[in-house]
Amino acid sequence: MLKRGSESVFDDRPPVGGNVTQDGVFKGARLKVADRSEDRMTAYRRGLLLSPLFAELSDPSLDYLVRKARLVTFDAGERVVARGDEIRYAGVVLSGGIRSSITSIEGCEASSSVVRRGSFFGIMGIPEPTKSHWDCAAVAKTELVALYCSDIRASFAHHPEIALLVAKALNYRLKKSFSLISNATLQNLENRVRRTLVMLAGDPRYGGEKPADIAITQEALGNFVQCTRPTINKVLKDLERAGMIEVGYGRIRIVNMRALQAEIEDEAVYYL
Repeated sequence: MLKRGSESVFDDRPPVGGNVTQDGVFKGARLKVADRSEDRMTAYRRGLLLSPLFAELSDPSLDYLVRKARLVTFDAGERVVARGDEIRYAGVVLSGGIRSSITSIEGCEASSSVVRRGSFFGIMGIPEPTKSHWDCAAVAKTELVALYCSDIRASFAHHPEIALLVAKALNYRLKKSFSLISNATLQNLENRVRRTLVMLAGDPRYGGEKPADIAITQEALGNFVQCTRPTINKVLKDLERAGMIEVGYGRIRIVNMRALQAEIEDEAVYYL
């Protein structure tokens, strides 16, 4: 579940009082704003270029975004944005990951996806001020090269290719939504589990981290595919016997990613 009890660490209005940097951005225990040195700007550029979308930009457009960028960190389990909050920033994940979930009135939590290294997070808040439909939290210590959505919107007039980038990202997001619907309603349980494991591990072809161990309980995995722990356990044992995974206490290790992906659709949309 998400950690709660604190305001969002990103806000277009700096707080009253101390701990405000020279560029008007506040920093606290979870928000780290680096300086504007040449080395740091180079690091921001490399971070944005982890996403294939940003790699398509010309130098002037990329330079604009780099000047507006900042580094943000979240602890494991920390809220990134809560359902109903305005999505104020977007960015590229450098490390860790961000999980999106929703909780019913009865208190049942359903997870939809996890974005990993190289993923472009927060796209829905860019075209216009938008409230999040999901609770989003860091799945591990997470770093993000982030930009305020308002800064990205302001770039459209002088850097129209950034607007095209956003349109492409929204297109990927729409495909992802259809993929999630298909996964939840049309796929058999084994394929749903396999697709979810691929998403959670990250795929090196799309900038994800090298697949290895996934720190997740079987109950939590059941939240992604909407089934009970005993049913998940049976499917995982079948995949383990097939040599695709190894199941341990609170973790699942991907042994053969190629075999795990063999009969499922290409999941590129999860990593963009």
